[in-house]
Amino acid sequence: MPESAAQLELFRAKKPIAYRETSRESFQGTKLGALDSLIVAAIRAAGPAGIICEGIEKKIDRKHQSVAGNLRHLVERGIVRARTAGDASDFGKTSSGRRAIKWVLVERAA
Repeated sequence: MPESAAQLELFRAKKPIAYRETSRESFQGTKLGALDSLIVAAIRAAGPAGIICEGIEKKIDRKHQSVAGNLRHLVERGIVRARTAGDASDFGKTSSGRRAIKWVLVERAA
């Protein structure tokens, strides 16, 4: 996990995604509409403060593999993004005490 703003920018840089076969199988085996809706609802409920992946997992009672995989696809589709206030509030803490990116919905022009 990035430790500074500069590292975070490198972490967020667009790179081609090389999926492992197991990741692709997991993605293809999920009910995307229902799970995506649950994830989006959890992020929406968190508001501009954002929510970490572990928080989403607990809120919707789903396993990390399902939430993290679908969260990645929501980011790729431009629905969700990492919170970018530019300070420590962009991160939360997991139950193990590690820093984790907070996720927010992408603002849409009215």
